Amino acid sequence: MMKTKASRESRQVEARFRAQAEKAYERYKISKELEETQRLKRKAAEVENYHETISDAKGMYIIGSRKQDCSTDVTSISSLVTFAGVKDGVSKGVKKFFKNMLTDRKFELNWQEFMCITFYLQVPISYMVRHITMIYRWGALLVLTVYVIIGIFIAMPVYMLLMFLGNYGRKSYIKFWDCVPVLKGVAYAVILMTVVQEVSNATVACMFVDYLASTIPAKSTPWYNCNFVSDSDKSWCYARAPEGGYNVTCCSQKHDNCGQNDLYKSFNYSSYYYFKQHVLAFHMSNGENRTNLQTIVLIITFWTTVLFVLLIGLKRVRVVMTVLNVLILVTLFVAVTLLSFFTSTYGMFAELKSNFDDVLNYKFWVEVATYSLQRELAGDVITFSAMSSPGISTTVDTICIYTLKFLFLALLTVWTSIGLKMVQNFYRIRDPKCLGADGLTVMFGVFPELSSLIGSSKSLVLSYLVILIYWSFSVTVYTLNSLVGAVYEEFPRIVTFKLMVCGVLCVTCCVSNILAVNSNIKGLYEIFFTEQHSQMKVILVFSTLLGIYLYSLNRLSNDYHFTYGQKLHTFWIYGAKIAMMLVVGLGLLRSFSRFEQFTMLEFVPTILMVIPILTGAMVTFLNYKTGKRATCVSPDPMWGPPDAAHRRARRKFDPKRDLRYRSALQTCKHACLLRGVALANEIKYWRNKRFTQYGVKID
Repeated sequence: MMKTKASRESRQVEARFRAQAEKAYERYKISKELEETQRLKRKAAEVENYHETISDAKGMYIIGSRKQDCSTDVTSISSLVTFAGVKDGVSKGVKKFFKNMLTDRKFELNWQEFMCITFYLQVPISYMVRHITMIYRWGALLVLTVYVIIGIFIAMPVYMLLMFLGNYGRKSYIKFWDCVPVLKGVAYAVILMTVVQEVSNATVACMFVDYLASTIPAKSTPWYNCNFVSDSDKSWCYARAPEGGYNVTCCSQKHDNCGQNDLYKSFNYSSYYYFKQHVLAFHMSNGENRTNLQTIVLIITFWTTVLFVLLIGLKRVRVVMTVLNVLILVTLFVAVTLLSFFTSTYGMFAELKSNFDDVLNYKFWVEVATYSLQRELAGDVITFSAMSSPGISTTVDTICIYTLKFLFLALLTVWTSIGLKMVQNFYRIRDPKCLGADGLTVMFGVFPELSSLIGSSKSLVLSYLVILIYWSFSVTVYTLNSLVGAVYEEFPRIVTFKLMVCGVLCVTCCVSNILAVNSNIKGLYEIFFTEQHSQMKVILVFSTLLGIYLYSLNRLSNDYHFTYGQKLHTFWIYGAKIAMMLVVGLGLLRSFSRFEQFTMLEFVPTILMVIPILTGAMVTFLNYKTGKRATCVSPDPMWGPPDAAHRRARRKFDPKRDLRYRSALQTCKHACLLRGVALANEIKYWRNKRFTQYGVKID
């Protein structure tokens, strides 16, 4: 009886499984039939489209050749079909290009690209101009010596710590300040400072563009034909041209009795006279500012090109720009080194010799030390280090960058001295003060003059102008790319409005550039970019170092230990501490030394820098009190490596228990050997901590 019941139940189960299998098979057949039907429909649509294309192509062919017979050769029709397909593919490619241009995708720079970008950002054209002014004012040897000392022991450690934190957190310089949320306003102050720096850099670039536009159509260099002056001044200009000789009342070898004022007024060599009359004063008419239409068009063209590259994105142009930048650097280093050897007989230019009594002058320390920290701001260095992987470590990369920078500035100093000496000898100038050398006159006067003396026709002058224009363009593109990338990361929703964001940024810079050119450029450079500009830098560097201190140097050292598996050398930590004391001292020294001379205009840059910092601090504090933010001073919970497993491993990381950096025989404070169970527990702890990074738990 029991067997009958069991067999009946087994038959029922078998029948039920068979029914379910048949239903599943029926559903499978139906799905296959649907797939086949859809495939046939797609095939029919493709055939129909193909016939329509052939019909359209045949019609186009018949219309184009009215006298030919309708029975056209099949190969001709096929070629038209191919042309139509290529045209359609090109149109689709163009649409895809513009569609991708308005989207922002993350990418990673390789080591060569990162090193090239950071080097160019370290020495923009505006910084070269300022460096030449400093060596002319204080002496070449003194400036270079102090710059190397400050660079090695102060600037390099600050730069390395910022580079490491950017690479460690993988965040651009707005999100970066989640490590110290109360100072997030520093990022917006840096953005404001970035715009000011790029307007100054682009102003110099547009002056070079104007030079280039005037040089290309001329038969020779413009300062030799005197076409840039009015008819009443042509006789005076030709008297100063090389072929006309120089019959001046002072500064020549024929006259010994010259007053100090006569030394500055009586003599100008050709390119310097062109620079003063055409570049600095070309917009002056009856005492009123009037910018040349050609210059306005060139400025708009420059910023339109920058806008186009920003829309394309650094991802698509970084390889081409890196190759061009490396070629320019190699060419410059080789050319300047060879010319320095072949022209070594000219010796040191008299005005570049150092007076070591200036070491006791506070103005010397304020100026040189401030500009030694030129690029050590929490801006582009953080953004680009977050987009790249270091070669060996950030310390090695920092040493490489600063070695190249020191070498470049040394060669620039040597070539400035040689250039001034050659021009002085060529025009038989008795007193070196008559050259009126500073950063602007050397870049726009001495170097173009020297290029026209050495090079055949105007080819070397054109090469010089093109290199400097591209140099300025590269720095502007790199800096604004880091700015735009930081804004996109902080506000992801505006990525869809990429055209509007980049357009507003470039239009703002373009208008500011036109206004800057429309003013007295030399006065603007001397007043704003030497005084207020340095004041803004001191405030931002102080705020950045304050953020590093609030983050804790000990925590930063442990982050480095966790990332690279080795302890951070105390040299870098002490460098950051000394930098903080130096910046505070510079700020106090500069404030007290100019306290009685301060005007309301000089307070404007300070206010512009302080307002974003204070506003950011207040907003962060209110969000913390209302519960919208978890922390106020301590790092945000999401701060750290981008991977959650690595962040969890970092929280569990204890550098004191890291067995790799302790001796083989572990000892306690009583000099007891760590062995047996204690050693086994230590090894177990280490293995658990290490494998936690990969999501594996070892029991």
